[in-house]
Amino acid sequence: KNSLSYTCEGVNVIGSPRFNKEWLEILDEIKPNTKIKSENRLNVVFFLRRGDYFIHKSEVERTIDILNLFHDIDVVLKEHPRDNLFSVNEFEQYDNIYSVSDEIESVSLIEWGDAFISLGSSITFEPIMREKPVLSLEYAHGNYTNVAYYLPNSDIRSKDDLIKTLQKILKNGNTSFYNSGNREKFVQEIITAGNNNVLESYATFIESVSDNN
Repeated sequence: KNSLSYTCEGVNVIGSPRFNKEWLEILDEIKPNTKIKSENRLNVVFFLRRGDYFIHKSEVERTIDILNLFHDIDVVLKEHPRDNLFSVNEFEQYDNIYSVSDEIESVSLIEWGDAFISLGSSITFEPIMREKPVLSLEYAHGNYTNVAYYLPNSDIRSKDDLIKTLQKILKNGNTSFYNSGNREKFVQEIITAGNNNVLESYATFIESVSDNN
């Protein structure tokens, strides 16, 4: 009584075609051979988003100011491919902050990076799959992300949280950042939907649709 019923007929939930393990293994073989200069410091990639995704731009600017105070990290700001959050030379006066757009591919930055900062972009699912730390800046946008929900260590609620987490990574390295149970639940529910053969399932589904047409 007074309840809604739903049917799953015709709905196929078979996981992410972009971030599943099988595709990442293929990506490792075909990714561009882009070399990024690397010093003996912690490499941090900050994936930005367009302002119309409820981004608090002033908070992002303050966060970048804080990152510039760390002398043992290098930070690459990766603009969203559809629109820039900042002007090209906005942070050129900073010592360890570098802005890039389409000239460097995200896949190359994910290989280069030791840790990643997110404003809620799904591209950060890839470093999670590769067991690299992702820090989700929940204080810098108006949403609540799946990364923060599933992975408590990634849930950054304040600039103090960010500073302490980066200090911990600098001290302990970027391994063993995630609780294995939390990460496995994220993978099972968000990436694979409990499906161990995501690409094969997509191929089977597409073939079945083609046959029916």
